[in-house]
Amino acid sequence: MLFFGKSQSGDTLVEVAIALALLSFVLLASTNLTIIAFNTGRAAQFRVSSADSAQEQIEELRSFRDNNSWEDFLKGSSSASPGVINVRGGSCSLVSVCFHMVQQTVGSSTQFVPASGPTTSSAPGSYVELTATPVPSVNPTVVQFNIYYGSDSPLGPVDLTGQIQTELADLTAASAPTDAAASYGEPHGNHGTGHVFVYTSELINESPLTLSQISSCSWNWGDGSTPNATACDPGDDIYHSFPVGVTATYTVTLTEYLTDGRQATYVNTVKIPHPVSCMPGPSNPQCIP
Repeated sequence: MLFFGKSQSGDTLVEVAIALALLSFVLLASTNLTIIAFNTGRAAQFRVSSADSAQEQIEELRSFRDNNSWEDFLKGSSSASPGVINVRGGSCSLVSVCFHMVQQTVGSSTQFVPASGPTTSSAPGSYVELTATPVPSVNPTVVQFNIYYGSDSPLGPVDLTGQIQTELADLTAASAPTDAAASYGEPHGNHGTGHVFVYTSELINESPLTLSQISSCSWNWGDGSTPNATACDPGDDIYHSFPVGVTATYTVTLTEYLTDGRQATYVNTVKIPHPVSCMPGPSNPQCIP
């Protein structure tokens, strides 16, 4: 004889559907988190790649400066590409004109030189672009650089751009002499126009600077007269007359304006003795100092 007890109830279709929905939600969320983590890692990789390329551009700038004269670094030469302050190019991402460094053969050597427009890194949609600002604008001794970089982002609107600022200076400027020099002859007296007794002194520019370093100069006599802008070259001489009525000491300043924008100054004094009242001449030799 068969006996049938009370049957156990199973899961209904509704319960199964809810379980499957929850499982799908968990799997979908895990998948999205995995994708976000993967793209975050890629974004970090893109940023590092662009930043590394920007750093390499700085090193290549420094190499270009170290392997050329400061003038060629700034403006280029006939045997190389343009310098950093006159190379220009469009199609830049963040600025209107930019440049980058590229390796090429110059003469018998291979070196990094400026080229117009931006460059790229290994990241997709990447760019690295440089701008240069000379300081001062005339005869600069320093150039300030902005290096902009960026790339496409796998995270949508996340910004992967960056900027590095640096500056390079003329390494030869610090060792250049910065003092002018002059010699002062003893003042000699004579009656000038209107019988005003004047003393004339000869001054010689004995600057240790070279002719190529000097752009212009100024002799300030310290007596209220107009400064002279002649006798700027080493070895030049100049005369100046000091009309006085009493014993006086004047501070004479020679200022040389250098081609690199700096100034070299030398200061000394000229002492004028008390003038005599007679007319100097052969019969009155005592009137001549």
